[in-house]
Amino acid sequence: MFVDQLENKINALAPGSSAKNLLKVVLGDIQQKTAFKEVSDQECHSMVKKMVKANMDNIDLLSKSNPTDSRIEEFRKENVLLDSLLPRYWSEQDIRNWIQDEGIEVNAFPNEGAVMAQCMSMLKGEAVEGGTVKRIIHEMRDDG
Repeated sequence: MFVDQLENKINALAPGSSAKNLLKVVLGDIQQKTAFKEVSDQECHSMVKKMVKANMDNIDLLSKSNPTDSRIEEFRKENVLLDSLLPRYWSEQDIRNWIQDEGIEVNAFPNEGAVMAQCMSMLKGEAVEGGTVKRIIHEMRDDG
């Protein structure tokens, strides 16, 4: 599904545009992985996130060494495009509200892992990041 959406975006862009070229790189990376095994949408999202992180690292390095470098803006533009490929994840407040709305008593569980397992099984298929859920559970248990 992700690959189909990506191919549709590529086909909609003007030939030779930097956006089209970037999306072709993303598609190529995914196709390399699919040569060895089936790749899920989540794995595709992880690949895109790694590209965003690499760009952020480059931005940080260039900002320190040469703040006027034109590549900084190029990396930022790439990240806007790459970010548009990712699903909109639940915000921290959305997750807190969901835990409260579901009536999950985080301190009633023997440990954070048990709460986490319960929450993630209920959130299966939702656009949430496990690390964010874990952090919120930790904070809620501390607030007690």
